[in-house]
Amino acid sequence: MKKLIYIALAIAAELLATINNASAQNPFSTGNVQAQAVIGIPASASGMCQIPPVGISLEWGVLDMDNAGVIGVGGSFEYAKYDFAEMSIEGIVNYHYFFSPSFEVHGRLGIGYCQAGQSYYRVSVVARSIFAGVTYFLRDNIGITAEVGASMLTSFRAGVTFKF
Repeated sequence: MKKLIYIALAIAAELLATINNASAQNPFSTGNVQAQAVIGIPASASGMCQIPPVGISLEWGVLDMDNAGVIGVGGSFEYAKYDFAEMSIEGIVNYHYFFSPSFEVHGRLGIGYCQAGQSYYRVSVVARSIFAGVTYFLRDNIGITAEVGASMLTSFRAGVTFKF
């Protein structure tokens, strides 16, 4: 898993070093809404995974930093089922940098609430997450996303992004 993270970081660093600032054509900016649906690889090896981590998020563009990117805020919900159920609800802050109208890199920080357990026993903790990812937009409003990082439920996830 560490090797995958290093490869993703190396690719992101190479893109940053070789592509000049093309973010003037940001497809996501202040006032825009972006939704995401993802499925991940379980972060925990405890118990048999019955439903892999799945998540949804909704984000609003709040600060357009001219040619330096866009900051968005929103919320996310993740769920997984092992021998027990686990869910996480977080407030998120994302930073997006666009290399072209169809390709972006982004970073995400989240904090919220996580609950795990069965009907007779539950544990609640503060949920924290950090991710770095890429999105390639196939059309103006639909893209594919991959992210590596860490959350209470997953360390790698991929899915679909929608822009409104």
